Amino acid sequence: MEAMSSNGIVHNLEHVHILSAVRTPIGAYQKSLANLSPVCLGKEMIFQSHCKCLSAYFLGILPSDVDETIFGCVLTACHGQNVARQISINAGIPVTSPSVTVNKVCSSSMKAIIMAAQAVQTGYRSVVLAGGTESMSNAFFGVPRADVNAINANCFVVLLFQTRSFLCVFFAAVQCKNIY
Repeated sequence: MEAMSSNGIVHNLEHVHILSAVRTPIGAYQKSLANLSPVCLGKEMIFQSHCKCLSAYFLGILPSDVDETIFGCVLTACHGQNVARQISINAGIPVTSPSVTVNKVCSSSMKAIIMAAQAVQTGYRSVVLAGGTESMSNAFFGVPRADVNAINANCFVVLLFQTRSFLCVFFAAVQCKNIY
């Protein structure tokens, strides 16, 4: 496949193949999935995806074949640094394979998949694991000020995904054309 860049240079692009597609279950807030972190959900998603690959005709794709892991996750606080890296290591992918967590609010998973496709298409990577994970039940709480004196009995604590900084719900229709 060929593509012409804006400066007129023709580039040969690799074909991209999706080997497996799975999704995590959708649960209600503070219900059956509430105890599962985004890392646990992502690891299970990789396991299920790998099982589908093994049961289909894609035999031969092993965790050691994964060149990079790209995962979307918005609410990462309290879940450790680089959620994609934690998922990758917990899924048995070698520590030599890099990982990146994408935060693009409601389009994080889509952006992760686009980035993975571009990495394969340009020949930069051969096998990329991409997806998204989230747990609204495990969203963090915070205080509106970064002041130690603000933390007292009269402290106003907020569930941060309910603040105005989490606006994708309001602007999703506008943003879907701007994901790229």
